[in-house]
Amino acid sequence: MKPLFFILAALITVSLFPSVARAEWRHGVAAIDITPKFPVRLSGFGFRRTESEGVTQKIWAKALAVDDGQAGPAVLVTVDNLGVPWTMVQTVARRLQEKTDLVPERFTVTASHTHTAPMLSSVAPNLFGQPIPEEHQRRIDLYTKKLTDSIEQVSIEALDDLQPGRLEWSPGSAGQVSFAKNRRSKEGPVDHDLPVLIARTANGDIRAIYTSYACHCVTLSNNKISGDWAGYAQEWLEKKYPSAVAMVSIGCGADQNPDTGVTGDNTEAASLQGREIADEVFRRLKGEMIPLVGGLKTILNQVELDFDTLPPKAEWERLSKRADAVGYHARVQLARLARNESLQTQLDYPIQTWCFGRKLAMVFLPGEVVVDYSLRLKREFDRERLWVNAYANDAPCYIPSERILREGGYEGAGAMVYYDRPTKLAAGLEDKIVNEIHRQLPEKFWSKKGTEGTNPQSPNASMRSIRIQPGLRIELVASEPLVIDPVSINFGPEGRTWVVEMHDYPLGLRGGYEPGGRIVLLDDSDRDGFPDKRTVFLEGLPFPTGVTPWRKGVLVCTAPDILYAEDTDGDGVADLRRTLFSGFATTNYQARVNSLAYGLDGWVHGSNGLIGGQIVSFNGDQAVDIRGRDFRFNPDTGAFETLAGLTQHGRVRDDWGNWFGCDNGTLLRHYPLFDHYLRRNPHFSPPSPSVAAVSYADANRVFPISHPLKRFNNPNHINRVTSACGLGLYRDTLLGKEFNGDAFICEPVHNLVRRLKLKDKGVTFSAYRPEGKTSPEFLASTDNWFRPVEIRTGPDGGLWVVDMYRFLVEHPRWIQPERLSGIDSRAGSNRGRIYRVLPIGKKPRLVPDLTRLSGKYLSNVLESPNGTLRELAHQQIEWTEDQAATRELRRLSRSSGQSQTRVQALAALEGLDRLIRRDMEIALSDPHFAVRRLAIRLAEQSGISDPDWVGLLAKLTDDPNAFVRQQLAYSLGQFLHPIAGEALIRLLHQDAADPYQVAAILSSSLPHIAALKKTVLGSSSIPDDVVKHVQQISKRVIAKPKVVRKNKPANFQPVVSTNRADAMKKFEDASTLEGNAIKGRLIFQSRCSACHKLGGIGNSVGPDLAALTDKSPQSIIVSTIDPNREVSEQYNAYSVRLKNGSTLVGMIADESASGFTLRGIDGKQQVILRADIASLNNTGRSLMPEGLETGLSLADMADLLAYVSNTNLHENK
Repeated sequence: MKPLFFILAALITVSLFPSVARAEWRHGVAAIDITPKFPVRLSGFGFRRTESEGVTQKIWAKALAVDDGQAGPAVLVTVDNLGVPWTMVQTVARRLQEKTDLVPERFTVTASHTHTAPMLSSVAPNLFGQPIPEEHQRRIDLYTKKLTDSIEQVSIEALDDLQPGRLEWSPGSAGQVSFAKNRRSKEGPVDHDLPVLIARTANGDIRAIYTSYACHCVTLSNNKISGDWAGYAQEWLEKKYPSAVAMVSIGCGADQNPDTGVTGDNTEAASLQGREIADEVFRRLKGEMIPLVGGLKTILNQVELDFDTLPPKAEWERLSKRADAVGYHARVQLARLARNESLQTQLDYPIQTWCFGRKLAMVFLPGEVVVDYSLRLKREFDRERLWVNAYANDAPCYIPSERILREGGYEGAGAMVYYDRPTKLAAGLEDKIVNEIHRQLPEKFWSKKGTEGTNPQSPNASMRSIRIQPGLRIELVASEPLVIDPVSINFGPEGRTWVVEMHDYPLGLRGGYEPGGRIVLLDDSDRDGFPDKRTVFLEGLPFPTGVTPWRKGVLVCTAPDILYAEDTDGDGVADLRRTLFSGFATTNYQARVNSLAYGLDGWVHGSNGLIGGQIVSFNGDQAVDIRGRDFRFNPDTGAFETLAGLTQHGRVRDDWGNWFGCDNGTLLRHYPLFDHYLRRNPHFSPPSPSVAAVSYADANRVFPISHPLKRFNNPNHINRVTSACGLGLYRDTLLGKEFNGDAFICEPVHNLVRRLKLKDKGVTFSAYRPEGKTSPEFLASTDNWFRPVEIRTGPDGGLWVVDMYRFLVEHPRWIQPERLSGIDSRAGSNRGRIYRVLPIGKKPRLVPDLTRLSGKYLSNVLESPNGTLRELAHQQIEWTEDQAATRELRRLSRSSGQSQTRVQALAALEGLDRLIRRDMEIALSDPHFAVRRLAIRLAEQSGISDPDWVGLLAKLTDDPNAFVRQQLAYSLGQFLHPIAGEALIRLLHQDAADPYQVAAILSSSLPHIAALKKTVLGSSSIPDDVVKHVQQISKRVIAKPKVVRKNKPANFQPVVSTNRADAMKKFEDASTLEGNAIKGRLIFQSRCSACHKLGGIGNSVGPDLAALTDKSPQSIIVSTIDPNREVSEQYNAYSVRLKNGSTLVGMIADESASGFTLRGIDGKQQVILRADIASLNNTGRSLMPEGLETGLSLADMADLLAYVSNTNLHENK
């Protein structure tokens, strides 16, 4: 590096008595119209080779002068132009120093990079790929001189205008502008930050607004003068604040274009983009701005960037024969050589910083700087106090990052010909630039180690970073120290809030898995809707995941156990703690038992967590294996059984008794099967117990507004669902009737919540985004620490959002050691927030204390539109056993105007054991399907002792609702009367095309199998697969028990002699090579597609490779070459020994009460009935064989990695 001739670091002493109330600054503003009065060539697009043809919009030079009263004033100028040359900046700086004593290092000029402003001398001189006519060049030179004078004039006018005032700003990360997109790659990195600086008078009036956004100003490409979207942004701002000067610069947007693309003369598009900028500034001004105090320090210094090896003369001569811009550029270089001039080998690159006390550091970088620079700087410095501008002080060329330099293309090398540079820049430039910025900015602006340049925000600041769907607002319910590390919440009948705090995440309190989880009780003592008291109810728990009120205490999920805890002496702390169930898996810290929810059936339903376990009840019953299935239990009796469907986090029900769940890679599943019915018939295999409700194309794409952190900064691996959890269904109407019943899923990695609307589809559901497939998310934050992990419908009608507020939300087990070494895995462990979404203009409802109500009044609570409140009242009615509720419940079940109430009242009557025949008869004819469906289920017990019931139920075979007919098919299996068989036959004729309806019918078929067999064999309308099922059941029912034969060896994995360590060493450098993704696709097809599906190729046996966002190339190599080094539990291979003597090996999927699907290594699937199994053993090994790398070269492995990481090749296949 070399110092400039005028380098003098301007050090400012921090004010000893800072006060927002008085003016810390003097500032002045000015603006000068720089629209040319004559036609002149426009810069930016080489295809425009005639002079300008009019004016769409005036263009401006504007200045903001600031003076802290200690080190002299500083001036910031914005210019509507492609870019200003360093020679112009130096010229004006010298003049200002002579005339005003302004020191040059306190003078900065930025450009808006509009492509519809006049060309300047020495800026992109080869743009047109041909010589510029002399007359055209004369007017270019004339305009350049006039612009130089105008920049000087506007600066002097701003200095002359200095008057007392205040400065304040809002960090860019709070922005909600999103029209920029990466033009190199569809999913490439972007920077949507929009920092805002405001200069106010001492009285608070706005004098200047300054902002910047990282996006090319190329919406317009016609041949008329304009400021493009940046110019329109200024117009919109000044229209709102006519006495203010609005100034707009560009961030690191060299590889960013507007999402409209280049439109020609579509001024409406440019105006809308400018309006988006202005609206965001208006929004920011309504919130809290950060006062700037403490003075201003500026530094300007120059580094030398080397050019790559220059082409030899022979190469220039070869290129000069071309007729395009490349040929013209070569001829220009040859002319220089002919004049004995040396070609440029280094680029002088001036870097400037402005530091406002401790609150704001501005960085000014010359040229067309790619987005990688701003993203890196915001990792290495505190992004909440950093503002990065490009196109400042010079316009030398594109400034690529090392990544883009390696990738090449226009920004990496191709554009150099237009800027008249001899070749691309040499490797090493990125560190030179960043190191100089580190040298200039004090350490107080550096990011804290371990959080990749991010810092936690205050609760209010983080809340302001959240963008919510129009018409709604979000408010902070609780934050630290009231809640810390919340992962789940629930609501008690007395109106208090229960919170699960996983304070030991991710590796224990001190890194040795020391238990530190807590159950906390929040009280709202003043009844204002916001908790104000914290009581630690239970602590020392290992990684707790759920809490549910039960009678006088709570049920707590803390694998391997489900506990019951109670406070018996009234001090708020649990003194009774009892283990109800034990044996839940603990191997995966993000896949543990969770989400206990009360069902209409009176059981508590729970989420498996994925891995399962052998569950032992306190009542001494035989252990229950829950591998591949969720569960339900009775906390009072200890009864425990499996449920169809497998949930990782968040098994929830709607108002009607339909159950849903999700896992990290699946937004929403519905569970249309019922295990307790299927157990009745072990002789057939039902369809998959879970249905992915979201199936439209590219449904797993998400639209975050936060910056991707380093671990996800691979452009091919961001913006996909990878951490879906905390599913909640909104069961109220306070937000609006259009939200009732909608699903909300958290995506903490991407700092957002997705909304899905459910639609009936037979006896299951489909789901879609009501906002549109590519619209902004329902809720999203620019704060990388915002980690929504659970959604709940509050008893107040609000949609509650649990925010764990951590930097890291992935377990270190799945992070590569080299990445983990630079991460503080417990950053944020002293923070946590709970929010509530409400409609604008409405308050949350008051929540009653249900424990103070008698049975009659509790029954009236069932009329509430709030599902959570109805559920709590239902439980209180049953637990208090207040028979006075019976009369009111009966009235509600028969005549309430709200169908949800009729359902809940009917279920409560059953829980009180006060259900009578007439209740069910009336309910069977209810207009709402859910009431009829529940009545059918409740009639099962009555029907066993009353034969007339079966005839009454049989009349419902023609019910128009598929859910009703499914329940009827299940319930008819409880009756032996031939009428039940006849009804099943009618249902089969009606619903034989629906596999889930058929499963319900077959589950009930054993007492009626002969009649069913006769029917299907005599009918041509019954599908063949249904006929085969019935025949199989009939054959197995009359068959003798099979004798276990001698075991046949399993065909598992071929023996591979190659040592895994040797193989790893051979391929360890593959991740450093540049692979060919097209060739890699062929290798994937031949080597991997038997078990993995990617880009429409292969079979879904092993993990979904498209979702491996946390996998580095090196980790994929390890998984490929040494698949047994670490096997995720759900991908273990099982050895199944059948009673016929054969043995099969594969992965288990789609488990139900009667069997499962075994997926073999060849991708083939085989249905296994439990009745046919002699033994079942977990091998502890991966199904993926060792030795897949045999025959591959290092280059082949690099090609394979390139294909796996390139999502552009995976889409639309």
